[in-house]
Amino acid sequence: MPRAKDVVYVRARVPKNIHLRFKIEALKAGKDMDKIINELIEKWLAEVAPDFDPEEDEREQPAKQKR
Repeated sequence: MPRAKDVVYVRARVPKNIHLRFKIEALKAGKDMDKIINELIEKWLAEVAPDFDPEEDEREQPAKQKR
């Protein structure tokens, strides 16, 4: 798990009924919603960017070029 200072907030708008059901199912599964969202994002990234390693330290990646 990343250090607290390495975490950012991601905001998304979802319909109330989906949010409520997500919250209920997360509680039933004994998982917190953040953990599930992280798992879903990592799964999606594995499909679209198989070379991405979520465990790799950001500082090891090449610096982004400024525009």
